Amino acid sequence: MKYNNYYDVFLFYSKQYKYSLEYILEKVSKATKISVEALKTKSHKRENTEARQAYFLLAMKLTSKSLTEIGAIIPRDHATVLHAKKNAHLPKIKKIIKDTNLL
Repeated sequence: MKYNNYYDVFLFYSKQYKYSLEYILEKVSKATKISVEALKTKSHKRENTEARQAYFLLAMKLTSKSLTEIGAIIPRDHATVLHAKKNAHLPKIKKIIKDTNLL
């Protein structure tokens, strides 16, 4: 596909990435029945960490945001977001992603 100017490139990518980080977080919250506030806490409960990792994976796939921006929504740094890729193969996380109906 050939682009005539930067505006055409912007339109192409803005259509490709149509979800906001807040929307993705809400969808994960509904799929897991865990409140958004609970996902933003420092809790290390397995359910919360799996839901956060599902959010990180969806946000990386569905947005063009940086790792730092993705983590800033639920106060985590970029390394935590990157760590979620290591657990993408886990069945529970795959189920959460499927239940959000975003992919």
